[in-house]
Amino acid sequence: MSVRIQKRCTKCTTTFAAANCPQGCPKKHTRWAVIEDTKVDGKRRRRTVGTFATQREAEATRVESEDNDRRGHAVVASSMTLREWCSEWIETQGHRFSATSLGTISSGHTRWLLPALGNHKLRDLTPTDFDRLYREMLRKIKPVTILSYSRSWHSMLNDAVKRRMLVRNPMDGSVTPKVEKVTPALLTPDDVHKALGLLRDERHGLVFRLLVVTGARRGEVLGLVWSDLDLDAEQPTAKIRRSLSSTVKGLRVGPPKTESSKRTVALDPVTAEMLRELHHEHRQEAMRLGREAYTEAGTVLDRNDEPQTLDLVLRREDGRPLEPSRVTYWWGSFLKRNGFAHVKLHSLRHAWATVAIEAGISMKVVQEQLGHSNIGTTMNVYSHVTEKAQAEATATVMEHYGA
Repeated sequence: MSVRIQKRCTKCTTTFAAANCPQGCPKKHTRWAVIEDTKVDGKRRRRTVGTFATQREAEATRVESEDNDRRGHAVVASSMTLREWCSEWIETQGHRFSATSLGTISSGHTRWLLPALGNHKLRDLTPTDFDRLYREMLRKIKPVTILSYSRSWHSMLNDAVKRRMLVRNPMDGSVTPKVEKVTPALLTPDDVHKALGLLRDERHGLVFRLLVVTGARRGEVLGLVWSDLDLDAEQPTAKIRRSLSSTVKGLRVGPPKTESSKRTVALDPVTAEMLRELHHEHRQEAMRLGREAYTEAGTVLDRNDEPQTLDLVLRREDGRPLEPSRVTYWWGSFLKRNGFAHVKLHSLRHAWATVAIEAGISMKVVQEQLGHSNIGTTMNVYSHVTEKAQAEATATVMEHYGA
């Protein structure tokens, strides 16, 4: 490993060796950065240990970094704050997350983490700091939301440990609020049957039918394109290969939640026929609007925020993609107009799994249908259903024994 000092201008971000910024920026914007260059698995890695107002501070950190490297100790950036690390982590690791997850992470940083602890130096953070923050958060948000934020913060600080910026994760000794498991509210089978009938008369009723039939996630259904569907096979199917989400830059399409989420799901004959009719309607709308205009209306962003035109199955009348938030709004409006109890749109996924498990469908099949990465996730999420099934199995066995 080599450690060096480099001048940086915080105004124009230029790096330079001369006395002043070559762009003519005032000297007050000049900082001294300590840079580590390492080689891991044959690849060069560069990390900024910290930035300093004076060359003396930077030199002291450079010497400390080299000394710690020789002794095999972790290198702690003496001046790097949690706020600075959050910014660097989002910049370098944000690509690991979906747009939705990244939005949640950023929200947790902006609303809670940075106002409370943003100015703390990384090395000064303690478990008590996070315990105090949890207590403050509990006054305004639910424990399950706190847990979601906490997991992303812990991952972020783990990355700081891996990069030898911390000796240990300061969150390891903190205690996250206990989250009580809540069984999600579901529509009854009779309600689902009634809803499917009413949805036939809804402009976007097929969206909700697909969610009921497949147990897929909202974004997975909205990301379907016509080439994903095989409607003429003896057993019609849909291949789930992407997910549509909403970001500040617009609608974005990317891979589904996990690699296991890429799967093929079966469609019932009624849904397949409704999709054929929808395909015919799309061709008519394309003729009315003009093929080129209709095709361009289906443009979304890819993972790199580059425009990508998709022949989406589910669209608005003018060919534009359906926004996920609007779909959720339509679902709530539909329930209210037709006198149903309010349940979350995601509950249609839970309903599929619940009915399947209670009907005796293999847990492995349920896992594959839902696209869970491992069967443990499925069993954990639906433990309340499996407990009921186990009780019924015990009763059946004892009845067989006549006991």
